[in-house]
Amino acid sequence: YQQEHGDCLVPQNYGKNYTLGQWVHTQRKQFKLSQAGKENNINQTQIGKLNQLGFDWDFHETAWNERFEELCEFVATHGDGSVPTEGENDELFRWARRQCVQNKSESLPKKRRDKL
Repeated sequence: YQQEHGDCLVPQNYGKNYTLGQWVHTQRKQFKLSQAGKENNINQTQIGKLNQLGFDWDFHETAWNERFEELCEFVATHGDGSVPTEGENDELFRWARRQCVQNKSESLPKKRRDKL
């Protein structure tokens, strides 16, 4: 997967290899448990090997940060964060809108609110 896509962001329901997607999901879940000091089935050797591959342990955080960087580029180009509802930035608009909704409902984590 890494050689073909250049990363280790295997989707959980990866169509070409469903088993791989499920395995990657399990590794992330086990890592999260280990970080929380809970019972898990992953050891430091396995973690190290996956780290050497550039394994991404928190896909959601990575995706959020990528979208945030896209918003920063948009602001640098257009002078503000008012992303149009239609056009080439429609995914960015939907993401930015979700951040606003989560912020208003106070469900946006402080770390992300501060970054925005």
